[in-house]
Amino acid sequence: MHDRLFIPGPVEVRPELLQAISKPQVGHRTQAYMDVHSATIPLLKKILYTEQDVLLFTCSATGVMEGSLRNLCQKKALVTVNGAFSKRWFQIAGFNGIPADKLEVPMGQAVRPEAVDAALATGQYDQFCAVFNETSTGVRAPLEKYSEVLKKYPDVMFCVDAMSAMAGDKIETDKLGLDVCLAGTQKCWGLPTGMCVTMISNKAMAKAATAKAPGYYVNFVDAKKYNDKHQTPHTPAIPILFGLHAQVEHIVNVEGLDNR
Repeated sequence: MHDRLFIPGPVEVRPELLQAISKPQVGHRTQAYMDVHSATIPLLKKILYTEQDVLLFTCSATGVMEGSLRNLCQKKALVTVNGAFSKRWFQIAGFNGIPADKLEVPMGQAVRPEAVDAALATGQYDQFCAVFNETSTGVRAPLEKYSEVLKKYPDVMFCVDAMSAMAGDKIETDKLGLDVCLAGTQKCWGLPTGMCVTMISNKAMAKAATAKAPGYYVNFVDAKKYNDKHQTPHTPAIPILFGLHAQVEHIVNVEGLDNR
């Protein structure tokens, strides 16, 4: 017996996923690891509706939020704030010395796309950061309308924290024009903490290649180089990958995306 979790995350993990996670370890540079990695990424791409890169980072979503700012912001970031978690983009920018402004509205509301448009029209920004679903209030951002605004500003990176939405809500990342879409494994993915699933656009990857100080651990260009070999730059959370593979197999081949 154990206490069942009824919180946004971490969440209750299905017994069959716990069984997958408990498999014996393998070396992260072995063919056994690469077989699981290479089988997982295409299924993640289906779930995220993307033909672009999906990378796995062994860290919380916060780590990749920081990495996104370090890899992509060369001028100033514009951040929407409407709750406890959407503040994080702005806070992370500050801790890294990255200039940022916030568009803030009261909790329970969403930042209007007109406000985003007016701010981006100033030409000050090269990165726009939003939260898909503000976990503290349950408010879903009008991502589709933001997408229409961002089409006017092709040089602005569109980065979305989808922590409590990815694998729960349909996110057509390519259709929306997202440059980064990220989420940890402990919410809608239904797994323990340990990994961050991250979609990165070709445009974002090209810009990351020009970053002066992208950081060492969440380095997009380095991560892609290893991902192309079905590996990660650093030792990954191998048990979580086993669980993630079992989960995406179930979502795509048993449950079905339309039913999800």
